[in-house]
Amino acid sequence: MKFADLKHMGRQEKRKLIIETVLKLYAGRSFLEVRIVDVAAAIGVAPATLYNYFSGHDDLLLEASIEQMTIIGNEFAEIVKMRPPETLEAFTLAYVELMLKYETTSLLLSYCMLNFELDETVLKRLDAVTSIFVGTCHDIMQKNGLKNDVTLSSRAMIAALNGIIMMSGKRHLMNTQSKKEDAVRASLTIASNFSTRPKAQ
Repeated sequence: MKFADLKHMGRQEKRKLIIETVLKLYAGRSFLEVRIVDVAAAIGVAPATLYNYFSGHDDLLLEASIEQMTIIGNEFAEIVKMRPPETLEAFTLAYVELMLKYETTSLLLSYCMLNFELDETVLKRLDAVTSIFVGTCHDIMQKNGLKNDVTLSSRAMIAALNGIIMMSGKRHLMNTQSKKEDAVRASLTIASNFSTRPKAQ
């Protein structure tokens, strides 16, 4: 779909098209390879038009990752609601499989967090976006007997899983199934280590 097709639609629909285009262009590519002019060309507008929606390249990447991760978080909430994970291993499988499904978004958000200077407002938005994942992990840890430093442990586990997904994304020569199997295997090892930590007395 081109921008011209949305001439009768509102700002949010056009913004959504830009974000969808960004994610398609970045799939399997370096985040430095795609420029504003590439995004503009893909949707059939002048580069200056994009500045009506985003302040620049970094803002476009950050907003795309946050807004898409919000959608992913909502999908994860539905998964958890339909099939509540009872163990860290079950949670890990659900989380990793979903993040690999949306690998470009996951890698893009990690890239932004590592390379951009994020102000307090953005950090609060990121915290809200990731709260469903951290909160679910926290609840499962408590349910399975972990009582000390549960909040820190749940955040550490999510960070560890994201690290595995990020490393998986760098293995361009591996096929998708092999990357998934490796990521799941490594993630389950982490989950097992957290599960066997000494319980609070």
